[in-house]
Amino acid sequence: MFLCEQDIMQRDNFCTMPNTPLFSIVIPTLNEEKYLHHLLKDLSEQTFDLKRVEIIHVDGNSQDNTVKIARKFAKKLSLTSFVIKGRNVALQRNTGASHAKGDWIIFMDADDRLPQYFLDGIKYQLAKNSQTDIFTCLLKPEKVTTSEISVTKAVNLSILVHEKIGIPFVLGALIGVRRIIFKKYQFNPKCCLGEDVEFVRNVAKEYLLSVFEEPKFTFSLRRFRKEGMLKLASMEANIIIRTWMTQISSTKNYGYVMEGGAYYDQKNEIFTKLVQQKVKKMTSTQLKKIKQAIDPLFKRFDALNRN
Repeated sequence: MFLCEQDIMQRDNFCTMPNTPLFSIVIPTLNEEKYLHHLLKDLSEQTFDLKRVEIIHVDGNSQDNTVKIARKFAKKLSLTSFVIKGRNVALQRNTGASHAKGDWIIFMDADDRLPQYFLDGIKYQLAKNSQTDIFTCLLKPEKVTTSEISVTKAVNLSILVHEKIGIPFVLGALIGVRRIIFKKYQFNPKCCLGEDVEFVRNVAKEYLLSVFEEPKFTFSLRRFRKEGMLKLASMEANIIIRTWMTQISSTKNYGYVMEGGAYYDQKNEIFTKLVQQKVKKMTSTQLKKIKQAIDPLFKRFDALNRN
């Protein structure tokens, strides 16, 4: 990890300037009128001092009421909306971050849900883990069903396993990073799949990544409900395998539709092609590291879920 003296001062004194935002929350959207208001309501009801939070909403020229809904919250939150022509989540995140003033930039998805103590919990974790430079949080299921609980557990386990073996795998639904670091690293707008994993991997080469087991945020499984387990699992497997092979991002989307909220109102389409597996190309060392990490993490995660 390579930090200059100024970086270290900002890192270790992240809450010494009460008149400036601590958190800049960047939310990219595209036709998210059904979901965005829930997230903004959650943010407006945080126990954390909202004077130290700014919301930067970057819309990809939605055709519904997403922007109008966002602007209604301007009276409750320090919220600014931008509308850009490019419907590209990486470009939207970069645009939002370029306007950020907070010490920390937190990227969220429009369909995230947060407990009231979420930002207070993040502040506590950052104070407790002062060396952290980039972070994510574990998930909790949106609906208490067997399938969604199982999927959420699997995703959390994958995040913990990858952290353990030193090959970061983080969902773009929630990524926090120091603003001073984002000046050096941005999301790649040319990526059609895995731009979030690539961003985290690049940052983690120099800086410390932390996975916070608490506070958890609610991750929407609407894509899982829309496309089914088979298609979603194959796409996620492709991202994970590419991560293991250090071929992180891709200019191919492998069937991962990026049309925002409008996509979930469309009728299901038949999935005709599975992602080709690449496990055989992995080295024995990579396979050994993964095997050594999985068993203890399974026990650890089962214990967490029993508590």
